[in-house]
Amino acid sequence: MVALAEQGNPDFLNEAWNGVGLPDNWRDAAAANLPRHLGRHPFYTGQVIQLLNIEWGRVLAATSGNPSVGDAQAGVQRVSNWARAKISGAGGGCTINQVNLGVGSY
Repeated sequence: MVALAEQGNPDFLNEAWNGVGLPDNWRDAAAANLPRHLGRHPFYTGQVIQLLNIEWGRVLAATSGNPSVGDAQAGVQRVSNWARAKISGAGGGCTINQVNLGVGSY
């Protein structure tokens, strides 16, 4: 899905809509009430991959297996919006790798 989404715009995932600026220290994380970013985050990344796979299945089903670039972009944006809400709700007392994206309820 990501590869198809980027066919329409190679910088699609690097645009501002996809990011949440996370603090890199506990003081700023507490002040912003956001998780701290400590570098690699394999648990978080694994959850994002699972969400993308779920969403790709939904996109394929909704388009009878023939999704457009726009369909793929919309699917990636839905995953990003879901993740952003979970990140925002996690608070400042954890790292990004500790955020539970709620894959089972997506």
